[in-house]
Amino acid sequence: MRPINRKITALSIVLLLAFMLVGQISILEAEAPSMSVGDSWTYAGERLSKYYNVTIDRNEDYEGVQCYVWITNYPDSTLQEWITTKEEDWVILKLNHDIAYAGEIVDQTYSPGLKLFDFPLNVGKEWSGRSYIEVSSWWNSTEGIGESDKGSEYMDWSRKVVSKETVTVPAGTFDTYVIEEVEYMGGQIFWFSTDVKNYVKHAHCSQDTTAVTSLEHLTSCELAQTDNGASNLPLIIILPAAIGVLGVAFFIYSRRNHRRKDFW
Repeated sequence: MRPINRKITALSIVLLLAFMLVGQISILEAEAPSMSVGDSWTYAGERLSKYYNVTIDRNEDYEGVQCYVWITNYPDSTLQEWITTKEEDWVILKLNHDIAYAGEIVDQTYSPGLKLFDFPLNVGKEWSGRSYIEVSSWWNSTEGIGESDKGSEYMDWSRKVVSKETVTVPAGTFDTYVIEEVEYMGGQIFWFSTDVKNYVKHAHCSQDTTAVTSLEHLTSCELAQTDNGASNLPLIIILPAAIGVLGVAFFIYSRRNHRRKDFW
């Protein structure tokens, strides 16, 4: 083989391995975390006075679709959300809000469901949709429960990963994806961490996401055991192997190049 052909072959191998390595690292960073019954997160407002807790309470079928039921306990109300169980989905299909202080219960369904996070997450990634929302509400008082209102509407929404950011909150320091949401009622910003399988910081803001009206931080979390370590095993094996092959390729190329210089 001529020297020029050997050089081209070696460079091609090096470039191919480099692309494979970058691709594997990208997949590792953007992996969808696994939900588990028992996962729990506690948040507080800016002044750390308004605490609320989010827990994955149970696995339940909703109209033929397997969902996890997430329960958020606020000081004066309780919110239940039916979110699809597939790791790559993260789609909310229904919510039930028991607003104790107002004596009202609200049911809300989405068709199609609202996609909370679109994995794999990468800076610049966008997802959006139009969901048909059916709303039913009941009053709840000492006299019993009675229907008060029904309605329906369309909601246009969009989310975008605008950056990656390391943030420090009461629960610790985390690498996060900053996700902005825009919909007709306003905007939100989520600082999502795959390490805790949820957001560690959350802001309600104006529709254009420029003016923040309230801010919440993760204060603690308890995560059930998952098999994420096992699912990462192929990547753990592939990355060192790719690095090793890359090093061998560089060594062979440099040795051959050195010998040709000595010969001439």
